[in-house]
Amino acid sequence: MSKKKGKTLCSSILIWIAPTAFAFPVGPPSYDCDAELNQVERMICDSDVLSYVDRSFSVVYQFSIGARIYQHDVNVQEAQRAWLAQRDQCKTVKCIGDMYLKRTSQLQPWGLWEYPDEASAYWISYLFWSQHTNKSWAAFEQLIESNEQPYVGQDAEFDESFGPGSVLVIDIDGDGVETVGFDVNIQFDHDADGFAELTGFVHPDDGILVLDRNGDGVISDGRELLGAATLLPDGTLAENGFQVLLPLFDSNDDGYFNLHDEGFDYLSIWRDLNQDGVFDRGELVRYGDVGIESIYLRASNQSYVDEHGNQYRRVSFYTNYDGQIREISIVQFPRDTTDTQEVFIPVSDDIAALPDATGFGNVLSLHQAMARDESGELQRLVQQFMDSTSSEERQNLLAPILYNWTGQEGEYRPYYQASIDERKIKTMEAFAGREIGTPNGSGQPYTTLYEAEFEKLKDTLFYQLSALTHLKPFFEKITWTQDESSGVWLGDFTLVYGEILEQLEENSRIGVSMLDDFTRALNGIQGSDLDIQTQFKQQLTAYLDSEDLSGYSQRSIELISRFEAEL
Repeated sequence: MSKKKGKTLCSSILIWIAPTAFAFPVGPPSYDCDAELNQVERMICDSDVLSYVDRSFSVVYQFSIGARIYQHDVNVQEAQRAWLAQRDQCKTVKCIGDMYLKRTSQLQPWGLWEYPDEASAYWISYLFWSQHTNKSWAAFEQLIESNEQPYVGQDAEFDESFGPGSVLVIDIDGDGVETVGFDVNIQFDHDADGFAELTGFVHPDDGILVLDRNGDGVISDGRELLGAATLLPDGTLAENGFQVLLPLFDSNDDGYFNLHDEGFDYLSIWRDLNQDGVFDRGELVRYGDVGIESIYLRASNQSYVDEHGNQYRRVSFYTNYDGQIREISIVQFPRDTTDTQEVFIPVSDDIAALPDATGFGNVLSLHQAMARDESGELQRLVQQFMDSTSSEERQNLLAPILYNWTGQEGEYRPYYQASIDERKIKTMEAFAGREIGTPNGSGQPYTTLYEAEFEKLKDTLFYQLSALTHLKPFFEKITWTQDESSGVWLGDFTLVYGEILEQLEENSRIGVSMLDDFTRALNGIQGSDLDIQTQFKQQLTAYLDSEDLSGYSQRSIELISRFEAEL
């Protein structure tokens, strides 16, 4: 696992903060700014300078803000000039350096020259703002003079989209935020859909800010990582992790998250020490355990993709009890949603007593879906299927179960110009794990095709449910063998026919209904290269021709013979 060398700051108007704005509540600790800047230089200078030149500006700027908070004078301009001089073999860097020195001199009329860190902040802001807007220095001056101070969550012009996998990652060991890629094979359920997808993730040296929302002591999915999957009090998803911290946890509205805020003790850090993407005992640490004293919440934009494909979107800093300033960043982890595994949660005894069914595509198993259904409607429908003695009622329950299983709510609605129910299309897409496409023309061929496909899906569900409920006595008597030459699985139904005759003897009406159900359930069996219905019919014909049926009534023999003729 290689460590990140640096990241690229882009498209940001960094906030100008006047020196008088800094009043740290607990008094300034000792702070070795030179050592911090030297550490940044070491981190950057062995990197590809073309990729990371603006990374140096970003980190030094953040450190300079920290130094100003603690009332230290830092000549950031000199530090950056010295760094650029070391790298003047690159024309691009030298050009940026020359422009930097020229532009900072233009800031003198603003009275900022005595504060090199603020001066450099303005120049760096302009440099990257202009790259993404193609606007002039005069336009930038006008923006600043209008007292616009955009920051994360408010700067729509420069905001990048955030999605599941966008989280707040904190540098714990002081060498910058580090990540790992797909090669580590970590799977985590970022979007809380019950499937853990292959993902980039945090290196064990560092951690992710988390909130144990349900208080169970476990970090189970992306809803409990501070980021774009965090639910806000109004029920909407947060834009990013800093948007969660600023309004919800900065209770005194001073721009910092520390002991003076009411929620400081509620948040923790998850360090995935064994890199399995699963929260384990001993991996949750409190802020005080790693020395975090205060997190600065006004983040700067950055745009950098590391060697693992992880994207760095925002950067800020935190201070620890030793006076050191370290990085905290929003990182967008890449996700491969085609490489997933189901995340299992405990199910109640009531659910465990119901039949289960296999999910595929983007659909959880039926038990897991019932466990996650807060309304309880899916469990009620499955219970109704299990308790029903009517073949018609069981058939009528299949579509509602499928709709609830895949989250398709509401009543019938046509799909574009086709007459097929949109819920059927969306249900099939969920099981397929991909979009089906839209109809052409009148949509009639489309409707005919996918109505038939939905019936097959219902047959598959019916088989899985009935084989564990009212048809269990039949399916238990099938003997399956695999042909050694072809690998095809074949069913031996000999004992099933005897069970059917026994049911017909006991109650002919119920027996006929169960025989109808059994043949339909056979349609839902997956995985055989031969037509199961054909196997069943051929063996039934042979059974009726060869077996001694003298022990059964003529009525039962007539019913099963008539059924065989109609197959």
